[in-house]
Amino acid sequence: MIGKFTALADWRAAAIIAGEYYCPKIAEITQQALAKICALAGSVTLDDERTAGEMFEALVLTGLAMGFARSVRPASGAEHVVSHFWECKKLQEGLLSDFHGKKVGVATVAVNGIYLKMLGSETIEPLPDEPDWPRIRAVYGPGLAEDMMKQNTPSATEGITGAGLREKWPEARAAALDVLPRQAQLLNLMRAAGAAVTAREIDVGDTLYEQGLIYSPYMRRRVTLLRLRPMLGL
Repeated sequence: MIGKFTALADWRAAAIIAGEYYCPKIAEITQQALAKICALAGSVTLDDERTAGEMFEALVLTGLAMGFARSVRPASGAEHVVSHFWECKKLQEGLLSDFHGKKVGVATVAVNGIYLKMLGSETIEPLPDEPDWPRIRAVYGPGLAEDMMKQNTPSATEGITGAGLREKWPEARAAALDVLPRQAQLLNLMRAAGAAVTAREIDVGDTLYEQGLIYSPYMRRRVTLLRLRPMLGL
């Protein structure tokens, strides 16, 4: 659930930069669910009927938001794709992963930190989107590379120009910053809930961790700030 912070930031940015559908009322449903979960941070591990009920209510609200939007956008952004990348790469090695949600939490911490740093720049000098496809294919490896290439034909950034990015950056930046928590606030919430916040806690090594943050955006045809990072020059 904590991943909804970065998911909403990605949705807002994609709407402004790429013209994707966005509904403030649907986003508000997710924000209500997120606020409910954050308020429960210190009690989510308790064997308590009220807490369990409110947690399920937050999950249902998020499901309704996705249903209304007919999209996972209200609940899933770069943080979920990073987690999927880690899972797929471990399966490639015949290894099982920790719980998906646990990994999403760690990915949220990483992505939120990256986004706050990116969004600290009031101006940008956009670059062409020129992925190193041979390198990306090599990282994905057998069984994943072909599917990944299908997700990038056409690319998620098709139609996004440097001039357009420069023009829309101030609005997209403000919209994303409006929903992202401070990094210390996010870490405090997660620690209060007893959630994992580091790669070591989910048995993800340093190399795989970094690969996820760099190469996972190519796993989905989805505009996220993480996917736009090379174009933003940040």
